[in-house]
Amino acid sequence: MTSDDKGCEGGQDREGGWVAAKHLSPEDLADRLGVPIMTVYAWNSRGGGPRFMKFGKHVRYKIADVEAWEDEHYAESVAS
Repeated sequence: MTSDDKGCEGGQDREGGWVAAKHLSPEDLADRLGVPIMTVYAWNSRGGGPRFMKFGKHVRYKIADVEAWEDEHYAESVAS
């Protein structure tokens, strides 16, 4: 599976139809943001990253939550 937009890979549903992915793994998030996986783990432990869910030992991020978190992190340019 490939896609031009990180985090938008998908898979097949039970009927064989194509569905977009709704969740990212910590590794997917690190790849999407271009940060080390240890940074993502630190955010999970200390806060500061996007909201996440746990399914047993598995951490997942809703794409909508990641996009909302990204939107909160725009930097304003400072005039000198």
